[in-house]
Amino acid sequence: MKNYKVIIIAILLILSLSIYLYSNYEKTLNIGFASTLSGNWSQIGIDTRNGFLLRLKEFNENNEIPGLKINPIFFDDKNDKEHASSLGKTFVEENIDIVIGFTLSQMKDSVEKIMSENDILFISPTMSTYELTGKKDNFIRVVSDSMLQGDAILAFIKDDNYSNTIIIYDINNSGYSIPLTGYILEKSDKYNISILKSIGIDTTNYNSQDLISSINESNPKSLIFIANAIDVAKLSQILKLNDIQAAFYSSTWGMTSDLIEIGGKTIEGTLMPGFFDYSNKSDKYISFSESFEKEFGHKPITHNIYGYEALDVLITALKYSKSTNKNDIKEAILDISHFQGLQSNFIIDEYGDAKRPYGKFTIKNGKYIRIDNNEK
Repeated sequence: MKNYKVIIIAILLILSLSIYLYSNYEKTLNIGFASTLSGNWSQIGIDTRNGFLLRLKEFNENNEIPGLKINPIFFDDKNDKEHASSLGKTFVEENIDIVIGFTLSQMKDSVEKIMSENDILFISPTMSTYELTGKKDNFIRVVSDSMLQGDAILAFIKDDNYSNTIIIYDINNSGYSIPLTGYILEKSDKYNISILKSIGIDTTNYNSQDLISSINESNPKSLIFIANAIDVAKLSQILKLNDIQAAFYSSTWGMTSDLIEIGGKTIEGTLMPGFFDYSNKSDKYISFSESFEKEFGHKPITHNIYGYEALDVLITALKYSKSTNKNDIKEAILDISHFQGLQSNFIIDEYGDAKRPYGKFTIKNGKYIRIDNNEK
């Protein structure tokens, strides 16, 4: 009888120890982060990654989900669509089925190819191409589609009374630039704005004098740049040096630190739509801003915020679903729908597309400043 009791006690002890060890077992969730991290246009990818890294550090250090650590594996798409498409096989080999990425709209075809061949869930911080809008797939994003930028830019030009304009767009990121250019052309009459012409250029190889001649032929009151920040900065310098007097407008693609650092005084007064106010005084944003500056040595900009919020959406879904299964996470994101951002709330609809209102921004004294519609 005593032996029987000893056996029972031993079994209970073993069970208790097993439960204790299981409850304290650390599970690791491997996720991918895929972006352009080298070469041309890499600044967006690097900025996005840094925001992602800050949110990752908070999650792991604060043990936000006891027993779960997120382990990121980084992938450089090298700004090459074929290479990006090939990463699908690598994701599978690394047992990754959740990817934060990609960041450039030109990777649209790569995302669709990977999703057609592999069961991967993408949460993109910055891919705003309209060509992925309204689709029931495994693509979720925290940025609004680019068509809303078109309306914002046209409204700004109308408010500023510049009725004649030219669009200069980069043909390399065609998944973003061509649909946005087409949308602006289509909607311009609604705003009583005359688009004199649209000029597609290969920003890696174009004749600046031909561009200047084409602009001077039409004598526009304003110019719309649909290009990355480095090229908008260089174009602004070339045009100002050649005495082009038109007002400058940019898509949000150009809204990075490179625009200010490279463009200098030539991009002062440039107007663009954006989501984030860097003078925002909310407690949540101030805390983020201070942590980011401490970690990276400079104040955050737009793509830092997108990277942070993309991972935050995943973390919110992990907590809500109490699961690391990608299907449960996707379902949780669509079910939650309303997310609390660093400055304001945003919606992710049933197609995984984010809805955010745009603000009007300019560059003043080397800083991005949010302004009212009646200011310049």
